[in-house]
Amino acid sequence: MNRIVLISSIFLVFCLISKGESKLINLNQTKSFSSLMIPADTDISVQEYSMVNNTCTGVKNDVQVTLKNNGSAAVSGVALTIGCQINKQTPVEEYFEQLIFLTGETKTFTLSNPINLDIVGNDTITFYIRQAFQDSNPENDTLVSVVTVKESPVDDWESDTIIENATSFVLDAGEGMLSYQWQDNSTNRFYDCTFTGLYSVTVASSNNCFTTKSKFVIFSFTDIAVRESHVPNYFCSGLKNISVDLLNLGKDLDSISLTIGVQVNNQTPIEEEFNLPETYWKLDSLCTFTFTNPININFIGDNTLTFYVRQNQDTNPQNDSLVKAFTVMEAPTDDWNFDTLFVNLPYELDGGVDMISYQWEDASNSRYYTCNFEGFYSVTVMSATSKCSTTKSMYLAECNCLDKINEITAKNLQVELYPNLTDEFLKINASLLTGEEFTIELIDGSNHIVWSDKHKGLEAYSNTLDVKGFASGIYYVRFSNTKVNEVQKIIVY
Repeated sequence: MNRIVLISSIFLVFCLISKGESKLINLNQTKSFSSLMIPADTDISVQEYSMVNNTCTGVKNDVQVTLKNNGSAAVSGVALTIGCQINKQTPVEEYFEQLIFLTGETKTFTLSNPINLDIVGNDTITFYIRQAFQDSNPENDTLVSVVTVKESPVDDWESDTIIENATSFVLDAGEGMLSYQWQDNSTNRFYDCTFTGLYSVTVASSNNCFTTKSKFVIFSFTDIAVRESHVPNYFCSGLKNISVDLLNLGKDLDSISLTIGVQVNNQTPIEEEFNLPETYWKLDSLCTFTFTNPININFIGDNTLTFYVRQNQDTNPQNDSLVKAFTVMEAPTDDWNFDTLFVNLPYELDGGVDMISYQWEDASNSRYYTCNFEGFYSVTVMSATSKCSTTKSMYLAECNCLDKINEITAKNLQVELYPNLTDEFLKINASLLTGEEFTIELIDGSNHIVWSDKHKGLEAYSNTLDVKGFASGIYYVRFSNTKVNEVQKIIVY
């Protein structure tokens, strides 16, 4: 049988020479080989390995072993086992198959399993091969070397570290090292960690052995920062809706209550309680908070707004406040002093003096506007000096009334009421020419008596009624007795 294999190999070499081929070919691409061709003088030997003779303790990955076909013919379709043994420990072996070796060819194999060198000193390393065929020279199937193993620095870092209620943490790479190199290329022994993430350092000992240590540091603290205000550098005086951005720089939160404040110059601060919604509880999430009530900015010139947040568990008070400087320009005064004005129509509204522009709701742009109907009327005026605008509005209601009622009725009742349109006091003068008693009542629009008085009739009745606490609207003053029932209309605004 061996003769037949040898004759086949000689025939193959003869065929290659006869075709004028002067170099070796890839037997994987040569279909004339049978799936298994093993010559009688097959000799696969261990030539070398990739580990140096002076190395450090630790796990060695991707160790390479070089084998050579020392036989007189090519080998195809063979399988073999490559092993490595450190001292007398359990060997590490890997199996390779369907190999092709040309005559004199060397092949390098990378071991997928790591090799652990953990004994300091002179270690004996044995690389060997074990074949599934008869090797003609088993003496070169093993390569034994003595490797000097030096001790690497110890990786003394424990698992991930959680830092509670602190914003920094110092990592120690270890004392007595020849060099330190952190992930950002800094070279100090100590490293100040200020954010959650992976930190690593490569240390070298005096024997030039290296170890890389890594640790994931997790910061768990509460830190709500005032990030940005939505306040322009210049704006006009008046009521302003103020908002501010809050940023969660700490841990994810299940719930949190905050006190958010704003102070205009050195005035009394305005504070509100705020519960952060769920979508803003995550790290690096932003929340815009708008104060519920507008803030009156009425100091003309340079101003400051100080925003702040107060939370008992916050670990970084340095970012809990933000000062915004801005300049306030004077806006035109809203000199329409009431929401509803009772007038005799038509009525002329005045938009104000010394304005650079007037814009009424129907787009007319004169200072004066003639109102012919009941309803809301508004005008936006712009100051010529500050270029600030103000919108004034009011409701005009028709009352067909005089400023003063002074008459003698058919029942000999003399009545004087003024001012008929009032928001403070109503003067009431009345008398019966016959000298009889009578009752005076003030009745609101819902026909409820809101005030009353009785007069004996011996002399004229006079009273000043305070109406400042009355709701705005139409009221009726009734004078009555068994013979008289007289009603007059007034307006409280």
